[in-house]
Amino acid sequence: MISPHFPALEHDDYSAVLLPGMLAELLEKAQRVDELTQTVELKSEVIASLKQRIELLEEALRLSKVKRFAPSPARP
Repeated sequence: MISPHFPALEHDDYSAVLLPGMLAELLEKAQRVDELTQTVELKSEVIASLKQRIELLEEALRLSKVKRFAPSPARP
């Protein structure tokens, strides 16, 4: 049963003009979504590599502090 608020689509002169335009717009938006998805993936990779570098630098800093503030060995 078709609701009276949503009448069945009928083929008319407008659908022949509107549908190709709507399809083109939909394809453009899909392409833009793909581009943005690629951008997000690339930036996610950059963020992951920067996090890894930060971890290495933090470890180097921690070791530097340990070396600097560790008690010096007893001298004979």
